[in-house]
Amino acid sequence: MSDSTVSSPAGIRLAVGLVAPFLTPAGRAEVRKAWHQDAEDLHAEAIEAALVMGRSQVLHAALAVWTRLPVPPEAVDRLGNLLKELPTSDQEAQRALDAWTSEHTLGMIADAPVRVGPATTAVVASALALDAQWETPGTPDPAVRFDGRSVAGFTRRVRAGDTGLSPDGRTAVSRHRLRVPEGGEDPGLLVSFAMDERGPEAGLEALLLDSTLAPLQAGHPLVATVAGDDPGRVEVTLPRFAFARTTDLLREADRWGLAHASDPREGMPGLGEGSYVGQARQAALIEVTHEGVRAAAAAFMGVVRAAFSPGGRAEALALHYDRPFAFAITHPQVGVLFQGTYAGG
Repeated sequence: MSDSTVSSPAGIRLAVGLVAPFLTPAGRAEVRKAWHQDAEDLHAEAIEAALVMGRSQVLHAALAVWTRLPVPPEAVDRLGNLLKELPTSDQEAQRALDAWTSEHTLGMIADAPVRVGPATTAVVASALALDAQWETPGTPDPAVRFDGRSVAGFTRRVRAGDTGLSPDGRTAVSRHRLRVPEGGEDPGLLVSFAMDERGPEAGLEALLLDSTLAPLQAGHPLVATVAGDDPGRVEVTLPRFAFARTTDLLREADRWGLAHASDPREGMPGLGEGSYVGQARQAALIEVTHEGVRAAAAAFMGVVRAAFSPGGRAEALALHYDRPFAFAITHPQVGVLFQGTYAGG
């Protein structure tokens, strides 16, 4: 069985966007290829996305750049109060980064995913946290089926229009709304789950396409039926789950536009002459229960000097997430906040 995964594309986009204008020409071209935007546009979008999420009562986002080197006027103008001084002592710097991480992920992530060393000249960070309840609460269930065994889970009844099959009929999807605190604006946040006959990776691909769903059909291998008093609603059962993962962004550096930024021959002008990204990691976690969803991500890039190494009874439809599945948390203005697959641990 493949391992469960969780990451935040939005959090990575924030961090890359923060430094994109300060990359070399080759790095800026790579950013354009990876994100389909010019460096300046990606930077402006990152700042705006953080502001949009900051206006939500259930989302929290933060950006910061720490440096031990003099910063050119262009960077000061662009980054403003996002700039911070990195303590001279590595131990003090690590404590500062860890404290910032904990504060801006609501305590869900205690430590920064990068370690400060003697060669560290700057650190770029983004943090994203979500703590929200379902629009309508679920019902705890001590025994739901998942991957052939009985596990603790929960059941929710959702509108039939919030469930469906992908156009090719191979993926079953349910979409769940999150509740906004009284008096707050509706952020349009959706948590989506998908089971696919081919496995959770295919389910995640179907989720990210965001295509129109066809109605669920009785008799489909992914669709169950239950005795229910409202055929207009679908019963969804899910396992309760919580896990955390750390992703090394440099392992897929070209995917995020970081291959040139992590090459000592290219450097990152504006963050230090002859410097490059020696570490780029994101720590992310998710917790899903009958009450709601908690998720957090912290993406960090460590810049180092190039001289160092780097009622009536009726038959109603049901979706029982009883095999590995995919999930995604989306925002209408920002895009995919969190995504991943759940394989049972």
